[in-house]
Amino acid sequence: MGSGCTEAPSARIFRCGGSSIVLRRPVFSVDGKHLVCASGDVVKVFATTTGQCLHELMGHKSTVTGLQLNPKNFMQVYSSSLDGTIKVWDFMDGILIKTYLVHSPLQALFSCSSKENQLYVLCRNLMDQDEVTQYYNTSLNHLVSVQLPKSTKEIVEVEQRDVILESVSNTEKTIAFSKHGDYIAAVMKLQLGVFDLKKKNWQWRHLKDISKKGRNNKFTCICCHPMDDCIATGHMDGKIRLWRNVQKKDYIVSMFHWHSDKVQDLAFSVGGQSLFTVGMEAVLVQWCYGSESERHFLPRLGAPIQHVVPSPCGSLLATSHTDNKIVLIHSCLDVAHIIQGLVHGGTSTGVLLDPRTRALVLNGKPGCLQFYCLHTDQLLYDLDVVQQEHIFPSNNSQIEVTKADFSCCGSWLATVEQRTCSHTLPELRLKFWSFQDKQQSFVLNTSILAPHEDDVLRLCFQPHTSGNFSNMLGTISKDGCFKIWIMSADAQDDGAASTWVCDFVGSYHNLPPLDCCFAEDGSLFAIAFGSIVTLWDPKNWEMRTSLCQPPGDVTHICFGRNGSSNYLLGGSSAGFLHVWNLLSCRLEWSVQLDVGVLVADPSSDVLAAFTSSAYCPSGFVFRPSERKPLFVGTSVSSTAILSAVFVPRDKPLDVKTASERWLSASCLYFINFNQELLTLATESDVKETPTSKQLVLKENIPATPFSVLLGDHTRHHEARDESANPSLAPHLSGSLTIEQMLTTPAHILPPVTDFCGLFLSSLLPPSKCCRSEEEPVEVEEEDEEDYIESDSITNEETRSQSEPKVLTAVEDESCDSEVCLDQAQVEEIKHLESADYSWLNDVLL
Repeated sequence: MGSGCTEAPSARIFRCGGSSIVLRRPVFSVDGKHLVCASGDVVKVFATTTGQCLHELMGHKSTVTGLQLNPKNFMQVYSSSLDGTIKVWDFMDGILIKTYLVHSPLQALFSCSSKENQLYVLCRNLMDQDEVTQYYNTSLNHLVSVQLPKSTKEIVEVEQRDVILESVSNTEKTIAFSKHGDYIAAVMKLQLGVFDLKKKNWQWRHLKDISKKGRNNKFTCICCHPMDDCIATGHMDGKIRLWRNVQKKDYIVSMFHWHSDKVQDLAFSVGGQSLFTVGMEAVLVQWCYGSESERHFLPRLGAPIQHVVPSPCGSLLATSHTDNKIVLIHSCLDVAHIIQGLVHGGTSTGVLLDPRTRALVLNGKPGCLQFYCLHTDQLLYDLDVVQQEHIFPSNNSQIEVTKADFSCCGSWLATVEQRTCSHTLPELRLKFWSFQDKQQSFVLNTSILAPHEDDVLRLCFQPHTSGNFSNMLGTISKDGCFKIWIMSADAQDDGAASTWVCDFVGSYHNLPPLDCCFAEDGSLFAIAFGSIVTLWDPKNWEMRTSLCQPPGDVTHICFGRNGSSNYLLGGSSAGFLHVWNLLSCRLEWSVQLDVGVLVADPSSDVLAAFTSSAYCPSGFVFRPSERKPLFVGTSVSSTAILSAVFVPRDKPLDVKTASERWLSASCLYFINFNQELLTLATESDVKETPTSKQLVLKENIPATPFSVLLGDHTRHHEARDESANPSLAPHLSGSLTIEQMLTTPAHILPPVTDFCGLFLSSLLPPSKCCRSEEEPVEVEEEDEEDYIESDSITNEETRSQSEPKVLTAVEDESCDSEVCLDQAQVEEIKHLESADYSWLNDVLL
């Protein structure tokens, strides 16, 4: 659209939700109070007691593919990603500690308790950066051991690597480690391999392929018993095998069967007394180890299960489901909480905005619409449209919701559901739902069987015109007709409820309708028939005019809003965007743009258009009256954009320039083929996450024991010192030493004896003679040296990087202050510096 335009500096593309939280196995904390899961390029931390998201750990540049607790520090978690990095997080406080560069896309991550600072990853051989893009098309990888070097740097290169096994599938379910770190077990097709970590050799066991009898012995998943020398494997035919003494020649194999389809995942309980298996049946099966005929079930979990993970404390289980939810289950097989993300149910309805709740509405579970909250990134509720039981696995005979739309005030919802099966006649149904205040939900009002003779392509409600509060719905279909539906009361009963009936049927020269929409005031109804756009008057349904701009069919049409309401826009299959002025009924301008999505902002005069490219599509925000767009975004997504919607803001955004005024009224949201929810927003709309350099946020981190100990004393003296000596309060409040010490979590601070001297030095305002060229106090250098040497267990690099900054800040403050103390006060503070503060350790503990 205008080659000289540039992207607005305050507007950027952000991922705001919708990513899968079930792509990889989640990880429990040792006490079972936290659940860490991968969600796109973000690591999310949930509280298992409430199911609420506590932290979003941001730092990866691509999809997170693996999570593992640090065996040496259970408050830390490792994460791997396709960006070729391994990151270490303090998931309790949401802090990034260290980044390891592997320089190869990582597909999975494993840890071994017996190997210190050693991880195992699934990846290809190290490659040049130009070859990284070719990696994503492969499904075979190498199992590689990675030695994490010890370093105080925040970003560290990984150099020591060893290939353990070649040609492994890219799923974490095919690799398992023994509890004591003696061996690694791996499965590939019909082979089971055991790698002895001491002898460095593989032993392979083979199964026969007896698929001729309707069976399939291929391996799907594997896990190791926590106590015994036993390996459990799942198979494509639903069978489960236990391999005992597998490292010996006289190994024993036992088999049992319940699942009707392939076993998706299995896991032993912490003590090994039970084996949990899951599959397509949406049932959690608990097998008694040693007595496999004894089984317990937790059925009707809603969707096929992909993963099952027991907590280290043994009190909880987590099951990951295909509808993008994680179910937390007590050890007694009772559901505790459900963590529900954006359901990946397709986008045939597009992304809609519920005018009442400001929630996004789109396809959810089979036959349902999901109402999704943007602020919490969680599902509000499901509306069961089809109202029929869904049988897994899905097949062509299932009924799906294909189209939906809300009335302008949100009091009515129209849906179209359809079943297409090659063995039966197509089934099509149009439903009208009325919102009931008492139930606070939509209730079915009218159901119309076969509203059209063929598929419904689009439906839209007429906006309310001034003085007219009636509702009207327009639909177009592949049968070549468009129909108008209105509300009508039953004449036989004066008290009858309003129902919906067909009021008008029309067509245009037997051309197929492709898209339709109402004008902002409801005075015009536009329908695209092939390459012609027709305008109809809703009062008498006479065609007012037609607009044509060949070549190509007009596949997308949209009216402008507010100041642009006199414009009609259309995207053609020939790759052009046309803008007509309805006052003159002439083409205002056109530009070569292959439009895939076209949407108008109801709160301003701008529109958004996205190209139909399947890879790296572009996005534009513009006014129809101007050829130069307000925003141009190239490669706004890695996959195709399927739908978009403008969401009005609760409060107008305070913008600085007139060119950015379009950002103040609404925020643009759009969803891609991977069902990731993206937004075009400003920096102020997106919450920042702490990094290793910005350790904590005051408003999010609770007070530490040390800050509580000194809090009352500090507040008591602030008022007195400020009145007595106004220059003293700024000196204390601006001290970086005090701020970091009082806000940093206590469990990552060094021993109290190491920073007491530094703390007292920061409280000591030097005399005016400090302005001469004197050397800093030597005790600070000694404290710095002792501080670095005392780093032992956790966050070694964070403290060693931040401490020199603290010392510099103290020296700067000392030189800027003009507060003088008498000799007695100076001697007293120096005496306090040299005192023994080891008793504080006992107080804080």
